[in-house]
Amino acid sequence: MEEKRFIINYYKNADSGIHIQKIKNSVDAQKPHSHEYFQIYYVLQGSLLHITEKSQYRLAKGDAFIIPPKKTHSIHTESDSLFYTFSFTEESLDSNRHSFPLAAQFLKDLGEGKSLPDKISVPNEALLFVESLIDKMHCEFQEKQIGYIEVIRASAVILLTHLARYHFESAPLSIPQANNRARILSCIKFIDANFTESLTLNDMAKWSAMSKSEFCRHFLDLSGTTFQKYLHTARIKHAVALIQKNYSISSLYALCGYNDFSTFYRNFKRIMGCSPCQYRKISENI
Repeated sequence: MEEKRFIINYYKNADSGIHIQKIKNSVDAQKPHSHEYFQIYYVLQGSLLHITEKSQYRLAKGDAFIIPPKKTHSIHTESDSLFYTFSFTEESLDSNRHSFPLAAQFLKDLGEGKSLPDKISVPNEALLFVESLIDKMHCEFQEKQIGYIEVIRASAVILLTHLARYHFESAPLSIPQANNRARILSCIKFIDANFTESLTLNDMAKWSAMSKSEFCRHFLDLSGTTFQKYLHTARIKHAVALIQKNYSISSLYALCGYNDFSTFYRNFKRIMGCSPCQYRKISENI
């Protein structure tokens, strides 16, 4: 029997190369098939069996997988299964690729067959965040309020970046060994886009597939500063912009990625040469 290959317009309500649904079962997905688009499965409850050409594995709540175009697979659900599918063409996210280099590289590898994880397990502490994000995407797709495609695309960037993070954290050696300059530049772009999140040296070394000492050496050579100083400078620059927008001083540390005010205050004073309050007075008099 000829394998069925789905296009995004198989879904009658697909829009701009995107489709999202929450379902319990899919009859068509039980037969071996492939798509002309990427598809993410995320399990909300119960379990399902995912079968590819070379393996099969069971996913439970909090597990996800990404199937790339032209990859044959099938899905077998249980009576208590409930899951999201997020389908999207490569072109639907192309305009945003510059803003999520980690996930963009992940998608590129998937599409080229370089990396296909059996599953990506979302950490317990991130379950609420991920599920709320996908719920939001689904609601936007259903309600179709003005700008909903833009909201879904922006949310997809965040979702893909987090899934790429969870994958690379569990299997850092699966990152392709690009040249050192390209890997460090990718990390710098990621820091620039995500400096308000909790980023550590361990994280960046894993994502770059380098040892910490190797990462630090190449980062310093390319950026002219250390990872920590680069991260703190990005955060303090953001704080300066927020002060100029009249944000309260006491709220800045959390908005800039710090866990406490004292660390924020110490780095602000070191980089700017004055305290946040003093900077506010100076900027008001300019």
